[in-house]
Amino acid sequence: MPEATGPEAPVVDYRRSEDFSSVYANNLVFEASVWDLKVILGELDQRGGKIAVEQHTAVSIPWVQVKLLCYWLRLNLEIYEMSNGKIHIPQGVRPPVPPEPESKDAQNMALFELAKRLHQEFMAGL
Repeated sequence: MPEATGPEAPVVDYRRSEDFSSVYANNLVFEASVWDLKVILGELDQRGGKIAVEQHTAVSIPWVQVKLLCYWLRLNLEIYEMSNGKIHIPQGVRPPVPPEPESKDAQNMALFELAKRLHQEFMAGL
């Protein structure tokens, strides 16, 4: 039996607006709401021996696009690493082990177990 498929995706004509800009970011901060995920982009600034992050752009992404973004980011990352080798992540910027929650209710423990599992999977892939 053939697999049921939805309508074919339309061909998209990508156009850049007149005020299109390209920015560099080596720091990301996330703000979540029920509607979307805001990604705040910034760049590390180490002038004068002080460490700061200069935040310059925020992009709000609806959750459907976030899920699609996860797919496309992972696909592109896997392709890059197949072609160029594993990306080394310095010890100082690796995500820390998630702390166990103070409140041990079912929802907090489920979130903790999820965070712990994802952290273990991430670290195993380094």
